[in-house]
Amino acid sequence: MRADDNPPRIVLDCHNAETELQRRTLRGDRARPARWPAAVYSAIQVSRLARFEREALTAADAVIAVSEGDRRQLAALLEGERPIAVIPNVIEVDAYRWEGR
Repeated sequence: MRADDNPPRIVLDCHNAETELQRRTLRGDRARPARWPAAVYSAIQVSRLARFEREALTAADAVIAVSEGDRRQLAALLEGERPIAVIPNVIEVDAYRWEGR
């Protein structure tokens, strides 16, 4: 078997839906006149981030989100083109409980 027969796979682990975070910042900045210059920046960044995220999501062989909300936001960028798995980034704290206290 040649190395070309098994190319590496890319798994994109999205710890945030960045476009949505920037969109929320834009909404908050628009509501406060003193923050309007920041709102202009956020408006530009929303379209840039959406394009970048869409390209990254499309290039990956598999995509993981950390919450159902993030999964929905990322899926909206792809218009439902592919499944996105949800794997929460949490730990079971009871497994790490220190009995010495």
